Amino acid sequence: KNMLDNDIILAQRIVSGKYNNINNPEIYHDTSFIYKFSNESIIDYQKYLKNRNNAFIVTASGDQILNSILEGTTNITSCDVSRFPKYFFELKKAAILSLSKDEYLDFFLKDDNYDDILNDDIYDNIRNNMCDEDREFWDGLFQFFEGGEIYNSSLFSHEIVTPQLVISRNSYLQDNNYNKLQSNIEKTNINHQIGNVRDIILNEKKEYDLVNLSSIIYYYNGNYKELLESIKLSDEGIILTYLYDKGKRNIDDLFKEKEYSFDNFSKSGDGVMIYKKIK
Repeated sequence: KNMLDNDIILAQRIVSGKYNNINNPEIYHDTSFIYKFSNESIIDYQKYLKNRNNAFIVTASGDQILNSILEGTTNITSCDVSRFPKYFFELKKAAILSLSKDEYLDFFLKDDNYDDILNDDIYDNIRNNMCDEDREFWDGLFQFFEGGEIYNSSLFSHEIVTPQLVISRNSYLQDNNYNKLQSNIEKTNINHQIGNVRDIILNEKKEYDLVNLSSIIYYYNGNYKELLESIKLSDEGIILTYLYDKGKRNIDDLFKEKEYSFDNFSKSGDGVMIYKKIK
């Protein structure tokens, strides 16, 4: 309870501008911003998410998790160094359970009208689909602030997101996939963890079919290769590392062993590195 109260007070202070969560020597820390949507072209690596029952996924915007749930993953440990992304994931989950795809996009992406973004009337309709803790967190913000104030504060990142861009990157927003996600998400067990990825994943007792580390390779303090090789994987398990076009140079020189392979996406120039233990 104390943890939740602290999180609510901190989030209120960030939104009102009384607490600066940006001036930190670390880019990512325990009060750093929430990504609204993923800046990865997840659709280009969607095929690696199929047939994975147990997954460990960096929380971030929640989109990486949602695209895995779309593929039927039922047990997910999510992890973020910041305390806020898990609440945002639960807001997205409640929205998916309550809203049509168009309503969902309007709620999170209505960028032509400041007053409609995170609209509080829509929030009132979705809050009952949250557990007590997540509902208390968002109630603690919507009680004092408009959705536009919350979304445009430094509680959230400020990269450009448009409906077109977000839909193009995420399978769960294409075709009839949203309806499939709605039915899958109720059957999924998600365990949110906060802290350093290394500490959390290496203390886990289970073996994973999928570990999605997003792009943490770029700011990981420590030996990334050693981290990958220490993670417990099932026989067919893989670890995905997202590589941005601009940051791909020299990476393949460092990961020459046959456990590592690379999949480069022609459209964006980005790619993923796939780690798989060789039997």
